[in-house]
Amino acid sequence: VVGGSLSLTRNLGPFGQAQQQAIKVAETQINAFGGVLGRRVQFEIRDDGTDTAKSRAVAEELIALGVPIAIGTTGSPQAPDVAPLFQAAKIATISPSASTPVMRTAQPARDRYFFRTAASHGLQAKALALKAVNGIAGAPGSTRLGVVYADDGYGKPIAEGVRAQAQALGAEIVAERGVPTQVKADYAPEVNDVFAARPTCLLVVTFPDVGIGVLREAKKAGRTPAAPAGLQYIGSNGLRNAAGFLVAGRRDPADPTSPTIGEGMVILNFDLNPGTPEYAAFKNIFTSHYPLKPDQPDLVGYTANAYDAAVLAALAIEQAKTTADPVAIRDALYLVSRGGTAFGPDRVSEAISAIKRGADIDYNGASGPVDFDDFGDVLADFVLERVQDGAFTKIDTITVKDLPAD
Repeated sequence: VVGGSLSLTRNLGPFGQAQQQAIKVAETQINAFGGVLGRRVQFEIRDDGTDTAKSRAVAEELIALGVPIAIGTTGSPQAPDVAPLFQAAKIATISPSASTPVMRTAQPARDRYFFRTAASHGLQAKALALKAVNGIAGAPGSTRLGVVYADDGYGKPIAEGVRAQAQALGAEIVAERGVPTQVKADYAPEVNDVFAARPTCLLVVTFPDVGIGVLREAKKAGRTPAAPAGLQYIGSNGLRNAAGFLVAGRRDPADPTSPTIGEGMVILNFDLNPGTPEYAAFKNIFTSHYPLKPDQPDLVGYTANAYDAAVLAALAIEQAKTTADPVAIRDALYLVSRGGTAFGPDRVSEAISAIKRGADIDYNGASGPVDFDDFGDVLADFVLERVQDGAFTKIDTITVKDLPAD
């Protein structure tokens, strides 16, 4: 039994539900070819409700269950509170989407138990600052940035990273305001404070429910102080949710033709559905179990990352040759994720067979190479999308090599 703590309900529910489906696909695929260590693998996924207290309770349940490794959490705000519990129990966890930068140094290099198949938001902060300052798709950049961010483990570290990178690029953060993660009825104090500083670009670093409230206040007609003329709006990856942001942000959510509050703004997101053979192979496998809906152009973000986390957990158990030594399984994560003969999502059974023969393998994931560095991190590229006619339209890409060095 492999544990799992995912956000199946509340704010991150659309992501967590897709992640659960991806893990189920991995479970079915692995078991169809004999399982792990000659036994069936079962992923015990529990709902953490996108809530920190409930996430801790789920973690304690899984630790008491004696799982040798676990998947989760979905959310960045939950990771700093949950990871120490698994660390104390010496059980590795692989998050498919908790990208908060604070987790990179929260545990020692190598002797750590928190891993993730999604890149750190430290990279996203660099990308947000780079595009805000240098301009997007031919549009002029800005040297006066305003930031409204969720005052939690997701938004605050990104805002701090944006500030540092913007200053390094010669720009100024003229105002930044944190907002609670719980939705408020009125965002006028925060928005007015930011607009009083006359920024030429507003960065919104929140999840959809809060972001919609901030944008509605920012775009409200007749308000004082008014939004500066020509203000550029840029959103973080937390807003990249069609149902939670585009649909819920419509003037009339029931009317598909109703204008959405994010119209015209640019959203930066990790390249979660990369155009690689490995992603194409995974998508074919996944959609044979869960076909795309007619209005769904691609898989929900972080679906591939969850599949990779599940496969890596299984491969690490096979590599360690035990379910009774979670430290050995932790160490095996490094061995199966980098170096050796490459195997992709369509060759998982071959990877397990190769491990049994004593071969050195390198799992190349659906979401990317997923080569864990000594801090349990991976690298990823970014895409920029504009909200246009109520949909996300890709306008640019940013590769890791485009980002400023530390």
